[in-house]
Amino acid sequence: MFKLFRIHFHQPEKKKLSTFEKSFKPSEYDTDIELLHKKENQPRPIVDVPVETFTIAEPETVQGFRIQVFASNNYDEAISVRNAINLELPVQWVYMVFDAPTYKIRVGDYTNRADANLAVDGFIEKGYKGAWVVPDRVLANPGTKPSTVDSTGTGGN
Repeated sequence: MFKLFRIHFHQPEKKKLSTFEKSFKPSEYDTDIELLHKKENQPRPIVDVPVETFTIAEPETVQGFRIQVFASNNYDEAISVRNAINLELPVQWVYMVFDAPTYKIRVGDYTNRADANLAVDGFIEKGYKGAWVVPDRVLANPGTKPSTVDSTGTGGN
């Protein structure tokens, strides 16, 4: 009832790669680019996209690490330490976490423990003897910290 057909596919002849390497001349493939470069007599751009089309990556919350430099049940002490660190390290992001009944001051957004371990030594040298690395949700691409400090001294944190 059914007829079976045998289909035969033509297999291309196999050649060694060296055959193609001998005849390959890269200059034959980018002549237009070279001619354009010679006409302008300027170095070729690394990226041929206008600057206006670039976007800045939005901050994203990921699992990472921060340096905890201070912990106290006293709110005023915590605010004082936070403000001091904001003034001492204007580029670093400083966070105050309330974990009842304790106020914790944490610094930085480290996506790997190695970077956090390097940074903790600097805080210990600055006098924060109890500084240690803690796992926390951090901002990847946190952006630039605002240079202004609001009335509470938080810098918007």
